[in-house]
Parts: sequence; C-alpha cells; structure tokens
Amino acid sequence: MSSKNRKLIEFERRISDMFMTDIVHIWHNVPEDSEKVSTFLNICKEKLKEYKPGIKTEVIDTYNKRLYHKYNGDDEAFINEVFRIYIVILTKCVTYNEMEDRSRKWQTERGYIMVGSCLSFERKSNKKIILHIPITFFENSKVAMKTFRENFEKLACIIEENPLYKNIKIIQAKSRFVKEKERLCKKFGFEVSEYAQDSTWGVAVISRDKLLELYGKKKEVEASNR
Repeated sequence: MSSKNRKLIEFERRISDMFMTDIVHIWHNVPEDSEKVSTFLNICKEKLKEYKPGIKTEVIDTYNKRLYHKYNGDDEAFINEVFRIYIVILTKCVTYNEMEDRSRKWQTERGYIMVGSCLSFERKSNKKIILHIPITFFENSKVAMKTFRENFEKLACIIEENPLYKNIKIIQAKSRFVKEKERLCKKFGFEVSEYAQDSTWGVAVISRDKLLELYGKKKEVEASNR
C-alpha cells in the first residue's frame, strides 16, 4: 500500500472517530422533547460547518429532511444513519489541514492544554496528567519522530517550570494510538500495557523523572558539556 493510500485511510479513520464522538455527545445533550430529532439534526449541521467552514448548507438540509423521517425510536440506529450520511460529506470535502485545525479546536474546547502541533494534555489530578494526540499528518516518519521529540521537550519544559505542575508524578496516555504504535511509544521512553483484555486501546506511562531525564533541561546541559 502506498503512503498516500495509508494517509487517506488514516484520515478517514480519524475523522470518523472524532465526528462520531461529536454527534453522540450532541444527541445525549439535546432536550427530550418533540423537537429532539429536528434540534439534533440542526446542531449536527452546524457542527459540520465547523469542520468545513463555507460548506453549502443546501445539500445538508436536503439530507436532514430525509434523515428526520428515519427516526423510529431506535437512538443508536438513528445516530449511525446520521453518521453514515455525514461522514460521506466530510471525507469528500474536508482537507487534511482543515481536519488538523478542527482536531486541535476540538481538544481545546474540552480544556486540553496544547503543547505543540501533535501533543496536548489534561490534568486529571495533582499528580497525573493524561496525554492526547490531535490529528496530525506528517510528510514522513522522520518528520513525525522529530516533531514528537520536540513536543516532548516542550512538555518537559512545562512540567519542570510551571508551578501548576510541580506535583505531577505520572504522565499517561490511553488510546488506540498506543496499542497500534507500541514500539514507537517505548522508543520515546514510555512503558506500555494493555488497557483491558481484548481492548483496542493501550496504556503508555512515563514518570516525571524519566520524562525530564530524557527531554528536560538537565539533558540539554549534559549534552552541551560533552
């Protein structure tokens, strides 16, 4: 498989994951009344416009009219049908750059702290932060490795210098990325384990001390003294 095809497949997978999360969240937050379906579809349309600013809404309105009459009380089936229609529109009209921008906005809307182009985090407690990876498309593996290393160096700087994170002891990531890229995670110094038996997710953990040892200022000073 060519790198172009792999990139396209990854693009479609990531945009699918993110948009499904969005519409499930929308459905469960729309008031339970006689206008729930109509309200839900209108919010989905607005959400689609966030992914693709400037998209012509006439086409979406036509699909929404059809979708409105397909709801029969089965919430899951209806959400899946809306997703099936909308994802076709998204994958045809959204560019890689627009997808990256939307992913970063999606994460900041949830309160995640952006470290760099391919890394963000949220503080779960005074002692632990959780890492997240916004959708990012790299030219090649060499660029990806370099960018991740630079982002980990920025993270180490934040952990080391910002007093808000002085008590952080554990840096953790839980995702399908960890499961799929286990060797890469280990290469960056993380310990990897299964999220749960037969799960498609993996868990990667690195201690504060290890992160600073590999990516912090102390490492830079030692390197300059050689």
